[in-house]
Amino acid sequence: MAGLLSTPRPAGADDGAAGPVLFRRGASIQSRLGWALLRDGQPGRYAAEPFAGAGLDVPLGLVRDAKAAGFDFIRLAVDPGPFQQFTGAARDGLDATLLRVVRQIRGCGLAVIVDFAPNDLVAANDKRADVAALDGAAFRSYLETIRRTAHLLGAERDPRLALEFMNEPDTAYDPAGAARWQAMVEAMHAAARGQAPGLTLVASGGRSSARDALVLLDPAPLHDPNVLYTFHYYEPLDFTHQGVSGAPGDDAYRRYLGGLPYPSRTAGDVRSLVLANVQADRSLAPGARRDVTVEALQKAAAFVRGGYDRARIARDFDGVAAWASSHGIAADRVILGEFGVARFFADHAGADAASALNWQRDVRSEAEAHGFGWAVWALVGGTFMGITTGEDTTVLDPATLAALGLRAPGRPAR
Repeated sequence: MAGLLSTPRPAGADDGAAGPVLFRRGASIQSRLGWALLRDGQPGRYAAEPFAGAGLDVPLGLVRDAKAAGFDFIRLAVDPGPFQQFTGAARDGLDATLLRVVRQIRGCGLAVIVDFAPNDLVAANDKRADVAALDGAAFRSYLETIRRTAHLLGAERDPRLALEFMNEPDTAYDPAGAARWQAMVEAMHAAARGQAPGLTLVASGGRSSARDALVLLDPAPLHDPNVLYTFHYYEPLDFTHQGVSGAPGDDAYRRYLGGLPYPSRTAGDVRSLVLANVQADRSLAPGARRDVTVEALQKAAAFVRGGYDRARIARDFDGVAAWASSHGIAADRVILGEFGVARFFADHAGADAASALNWQRDVRSEAEAHGFGWAVWALVGGTFMGITTGEDTTVLDPATLAALGLRAPGRPAR
């Protein structure tokens, strides 16, 4: 990203304000700071400049277009690994890089949520190690990163900056994990708030920020009106991640679900679709073809039986709204922090255009109907979920913008 632009705190702003500036319509950016580079031949060590290199820039023109389209914030994914590993001048350099990117986005007129997103690049502080134990070395390191970054962002005295504790925490799958995550949220809140009394903070439940994990979180110990709460929505996963699969045995069947319809149509339509997708893959051995066909057909049939439509989304969001109300949290302090669907591109069989747009429109509409802010995944890239016209373009897709209730830059609002 080129062109350093910083935004001063508005005159008269109060660093100890009683409530947060609200984040209403956002898009995530992962490609700039979300995946750090490693040293060649040293998988456990980050490169000296972990966020510099080809493919890591996001053109400021695209960010400005997002503002013109009607977005009001960027959720900036940041790989915390280098921040945990580096010390001294190298660590200071990371703060400078983060602050530079934040100021660039703010210079385009958009608010920013800095979202630390652990991954699996380095085992010592991967997304499971960070949350394995409250007194573990990885979490202590992570807590220090939260503390230091809160101080960094708080010093900007900018009410349109926020810090999200952790993206999709890989914990809280059982009662012990849920209790540990509760304690971790309280520890991160205390660390951040001690450094930045006026900075808006963002907390989530465990289980990859699932909605049914957020409702297990007790916000009372935070006792803080300047905290927002977030959850992610990729439901049903076989629809949102159709065509996205891992290695054999690791949800490989999703490769053959490309084209699943939304809202659900008839079982016959889906069966024909799956069989055609499998038949088109000439690389499958006979045994593998048989196995993946059976699994893909079962998953597709379950999708149809689920009856997924806007009414079901509304019921899912009702549970989050009820949780917020029960804790005296205004609905506008809840953010649907991620939602997206893998789209059909030339080299990827994802959702057809009509179904992808229908789902995005329904999710966005229900978030707004419930009073929640939202952030689509993602502005660009993001596992075929970018909202540009293609994986390698920087032109916002007009149809997707319309589904999000926004407008293509240069066009009147619809």
